[in-house]
Amino acid sequence: MLRRLLILIFIGFASPLLGQVVIPSLDPVQPTELSSALAWRIGSTVGVESEAFNRDEDASHDTGVENVKSAVLIAYQPGNVVGEIYYSPYRKTLTYDSDYSSIEWTDDDASLLELRLAIRGNRQVSVGIGYGKFEYSPSFYNEKYEESYYEGSFSVRLLDGLFFAGAGMQRFTVNLGSSDTIKYNTLISGVALQMGDPTDVIFKTEAAYKQIPRTESENDVLSTVRKSTVSQFNMELMTGALFASFEYTNKLTEEARGSDDNQNDITSRYGVGLKLGAMTIGLYRNAHKIDYQDDDIEYDTYQATLGISFL
Repeated sequence: MLRRLLILIFIGFASPLLGQVVIPSLDPVQPTELSSALAWRIGSTVGVESEAFNRDEDASHDTGVENVKSAVLIAYQPGNVVGEIYYSPYRKTLTYDSDYSSIEWTDDDASLLELRLAIRGNRQVSVGIGYGKFEYSPSFYNEKYEESYYEGSFSVRLLDGLFFAGAGMQRFTVNLGSSDTIKYNTLISGVALQMGDPTDVIFKTEAAYKQIPRTESENDVLSTVRKSTVSQFNMELMTGALFASFEYTNKLTEEARGSDDNQNDITSRYGVGLKLGAMTIGLYRNAHKIDYQDDDIEYDTYQATLGISFL
């Protein structure tokens, strides 16, 4: 049971769900997944985010996840070059109870830093580069876990800005203290449709796909990266001062060592927001479901964002 829990934790960090892939969100505080999407931002933004994971007593077992997370985002667009910095220190607690064991895992020291840069040419094409690093010191192990990546991407604007398409690759390096290092590539692609006027009514929808290959580790301490695919679809609508959004993400991960079962993670995200002049406020609910072996773990997360935008 302990090994199964550690696999769930590792996969949760090693393979995050997708962010905005092709074009930025209408909520300017939401970060992008591919740097090339930055080029289609409207103005610069400074924003903060807070997220909490609440307990769900209705799962098949008595399960619970609690998390307090904060983040800051700075996006600067002086012209055809756009930069973004995203930093998030947080604490995470996971409790897993069943008929056989009760395990509590606490992350007391964790942080995520992401840097992105994009260049737009002739309002038709953009290229981007990015770097990210995640660090945490687990209470159940005396070595620090580190995960970093380099990213390169591009996107194109078609039919006078009605359609967008983009693709990129991330090169990950995973290290657990003095143990073996795992390196692997992920491929991400997507298409988007955007209609309307950002100062009046605007609608956007995006579909994206991510592939993560299976990568073996020579040292059993560091879990093997399991092959997985992530499919995502989202829609956003802004009418004057109000906006609403919906996002569906389905992540399918192949069986772990010693298991015949795949892991399926489904997240449905619902959001509403308010734009008052240069200020944007967003409120979100994420409904999570993890289907793994004989367990269905369900929990909700709640997120609030606050951003100030300027041209």
